[in-house]
Parts: sequence; C-alpha cells; structure tokens
Amino acid sequence: MPIAIKWREFTTPISVPAAELTDAPVQRLAKMLRLALLSSLTLLAAPPVSEGQQPKTIPRLCVLTPEPGTLQMRSPQLDVFFQALRDLGYVDGQSIIIDYFSAENHGERFPGLVAECLLRKADVIFASTTPAAVAAKNATRTTPIVIRTGDLWRPSW
Repeated sequence: MPIAIKWREFTTPISVPAAELTDAPVQRLAKMLRLALLSSLTLLAAPPVSEGQQPKTIPRLCVLTPEPGTLQMRSPQLDVFFQALRDLGYVDGQSIIIDYFSAENHGERFPGLVAECLLRKADVIFASTTPAAVAAKNATRTTPIVIRTGDLWRPSW
C-alpha cells in the first residue's frame, strides 16, 4: 500500500523581508536565526587550531670536566667547544640548557656527577676526559656521550 505524502509549502521568517514581519516573536526568531547563521559562518572561517603539536623542548647538555670552575668561569680548554655551540646557534638558556659539572680534580666524583646528569634527563653528555667518559659509559647506554680527545698526552685524573 503506497504512502501518500502531501506537499506543504513552508515559509520561513528569513525569506520574508524584515519590514513585513509584524509579529514580535517572529522578528525575534528571525534575528536569532541570522545570529546563528553568522556564528556558524564565523566558526567555519576561523583558522583551524593545530592539534598534536608538542611544546618545543630545549635540549639539555651536561658537561663533565675535572677542572675547577663554573660555566662562566670555565677552563679555557673548553672555549673552542662552547664557541662551536654558539656558531651553530645554541645560546645557553634560550636554545640549549648547559649543566656544567666539575669534579674539582677528583676523578672519583665522576660517577656521582653522571648520575646527576641522568637525573636531569640530559640529552647529551660531554666528557672532557677519559675518566668522565668511562663513568658516563658505565652509567648509561641510551644517552649519547661526546668525548673530547685533544688532551691524550695528559694523565687521567
């Protein structure tokens, strides 16, 4: 048995000019519909929010050295390394975090200093002597270790 569908003509308040609308509820409805239409168009035209972008993390470099000093008052032997970092665009505190650990001429302190580097989640460990490199190698298999080899003639600490 076929279903009979009757065609009805619907008129909407939007299709009627505003001047012809005399009923206050109809005018409010027309105003709300216009507002809803403009809001929808505004949301569609807005630039999409990029999802999935992680906040940029600054890499952390741990420097292990036997010489006494700090990052600002360091051994002049490390100046070339830090100048190379600056030449590559790395600025301490802005594009890289540099933690400077000195063993104060006591090589037995290196394992503890390496442990501190790993607690700070260093991305790279720079070892300026063989004992520092050995301590880093024994402590981690996942963090890259950079070793300075310019002082091979000097005795290890």
